[in-house]
Amino acid sequence: MYLIKDYLKFYKDTSFKEVSFNEIDNILFSELSYLNFKNIITNKKISMNEAINLYLNSNNKDNDTTFINGIIENIKIIKDSKRYSNCYLFNYVKEVSNVKQFGVLSIQIDSKTLYISYEGTDSSMSGWKENFEICYNFPTLSMQDAINYLNQTSTSKYKTIYVGGHSKGGNLAVVASMYAKNNIKKKIKTIYSNDGPGVTLDIFKSKEYKEIENKIKLYMPGDSYVGTLLYQPKIEKIVKSNNFSILEHDCNSWEVFGNFFLEDKLTKNSKDLNTRSLNFLKEFDIEKRKEMIETIFKLLEKCKVKKVSDFKKMNFEQFSILLIGVKDIDDNTKKLILKGVKKLLFNEKNVTK
Repeated sequence: MYLIKDYLKFYKDTSFKEVSFNEIDNILFSELSYLNFKNIITNKKISMNEAINLYLNSNNKDNDTTFINGIIENIKIIKDSKRYSNCYLFNYVKEVSNVKQFGVLSIQIDSKTLYISYEGTDSSMSGWKENFEICYNFPTLSMQDAINYLNQTSTSKYKTIYVGGHSKGGNLAVVASMYAKNNIKKKIKTIYSNDGPGVTLDIFKSKEYKEIENKIKLYMPGDSYVGTLLYQPKIEKIVKSNNFSILEHDCNSWEVFGNFFLEDKLTKNSKDLNTRSLNFLKEFDIEKRKEMIETIFKLLEKCKVKKVSDFKKMNFEQFSILLIGVKDIDDNTKKLILKGVKKLLFNEKNVTK
């Protein structure tokens, strides 16, 4: 069993001319935008080796999660490597507010080739809310930022452009590519969605989506809880993971052999979740979806829950606010939320009553 870290160890001194850019390199690049490169990467290009060394010796603090620690382990392997020595990083952006969470990074593979890496969801509640907003709001604030970034960064010097991301970042890569300027859209070779959620039916059927659909490569683990959401293009590959359940979303757990992912099959849970997410869209119109989600997140805001980790630290006062808040929600909205949750969690036959 080999993982991305093993791929990096084996190929770190193999150039792109010897082994061309591939789906595993895509994972490494899609992960880089998660790291806090503040004051390290600016509009000015910096070599990947230098950026990594500066990061590892900086006081930049990232969320201490298994996923982030896995990314740090990966960059420790490739620092001062031959394979990535001619790659340059630039135009790092990270914005988190009470209404959005957006991150992106440009990676110059060589003088003619560019990879744009969109960050997935971090621990902020605004980031998580945007995940849910996908089902009723288009474009979200982060989607609009993603579109603007792609159009402003992809200058004429690049002949080939890859656009990618993990989780929400994969969705942003797809949406940004949909609305790229024509001269940029023609240069986009591949759009990598690494277990990223899909789009609503109207977007899926749109002219802009159809123009780029054949360029999307969707990778997801066998037990996917994110990539199976909403409407998606044909899956490029179901990837075997050494983890289980929702933990398979961590692409550092995806198994590789050489420079390819090992293949797996979608679990029944993942197939059912896809069906339930599509039924949810059919059952509830945009206004009802919005009402459900905004009610829930307003309640969390009242409880002063700003990060996912805050759930573990909730005190008596916060629990009291939560209980009072639930009590104050009108009965019709309560019933709507309950019905929506059931629709997403249980099979159709269990929610007909």
